[in-house]
Amino acid sequence: MKGLRFLTLTLAVMALVLLGFLLLSQSLVAAPPIEDRAIASGLLEPEAVWPKSSWYSGWVSVTQGTCQVLAHNLGGDAEDYGVEMWFLDTDDTFDLQRGINRENWGGLEVGGFWRGAHWENLESDTIEVCREAQDWTSDRVSVRVWQVPGETGYDSGWRDIDPGPANALTLDHDLGVPALDLAVSLWFSGTEKGIHQYAYGGLEDSTDGNKIHGAWWDSLTDTTVRVTRGHQDEYVEQVRVIVAETEAPDYDSYAANGGWTDVSNLVPATFTHGLDWPANLLVVRAECNSPGIGIHQQAAGGIHYGFGLGWYGAFVRNLTRNHVLVERDLQDGICSQVRVRVWKRGAMVYLPFVVRE
Repeated sequence: MKGLRFLTLTLAVMALVLLGFLLLSQSLVAAPPIEDRAIASGLLEPEAVWPKSSWYSGWVSVTQGTCQVLAHNLGGDAEDYGVEMWFLDTDDTFDLQRGINRENWGGLEVGGFWRGAHWENLESDTIEVCREAQDWTSDRVSVRVWQVPGETGYDSGWRDIDPGPANALTLDHDLGVPALDLAVSLWFSGTEKGIHQYAYGGLEDSTDGNKIHGAWWDSLTDTTVRVTRGHQDEYVEQVRVIVAETEAPDYDSYAANGGWTDVSNLVPATFTHGLDWPANLLVVRAECNSPGIGIHQQAAGGIHYGFGLGWYGAFVRNLTRNHVLVERDLQDGICSQVRVRVWKRGAMVYLPFVVRE
């Protein structure tokens, strides 16, 4: 009888151990996304994370000098999608330690070396992500694609734009809302890259006669915004601009610091948003303010100009659940002031804006 009880107890223990291993293996192999876990725990309402018609890639490794086609399978109209892309520096090459960042967003070239990453060829079911050949801060990328809610404010539609400052478009959004309460989104369209954000903010190619590619927006006011295409750009045949009033951010450096924050060259400014929220559930916007061009995203992510001008622009790096840094490049002369806004939730946050500095 004792032997039978011992055998029964032994089998029961073995069954519990096996069940534990099975549960552990399932949790390791198929752990739900952090958003789903937050919803299941009651921390978030489903609509507070991302719209239902959305897709998230997770962190995807991208080899230097390659592109990857990712299938989001939303099946809608690509022109109605919002896209957000982040980079992750995993190996801290040259002790850069960028963490979650947007350095060299859209790409950057200096001395024949190509850095950064971008997205292109946005279609109804796929999007292509590309990493430059010598990049070292985008070891992994994450992409989120969602269908933008209707009635977002002002929508320019696709507008033809010619290269050069003389052909800049001044668009009348006429929202009559203070510029500090607005968000600007800018897409490109071209024969080679489809709907894309290659060279967003501008990219100078010293290997091809110092051509300035890409486009950017600046001079945002209560009623207008200006878009400029690089003077020899070959990729941005059309631009589309959406301007909309945002809901109040969960953190606003303008309110926290009593105005625009002064930023010195190569001295990163730390913004403590203090939201204690998973970084991949945060939406971040950063813009510069400068005499002459006002609120803008020119040289967003950084650009290297030839003819002795050097490194211009600024970029976001080291985003965490409580902090984010903004770094201004060495010779920059157009991003002396910065503002950072961070949201945890809200429908108006899901505008198709570029989150980059």
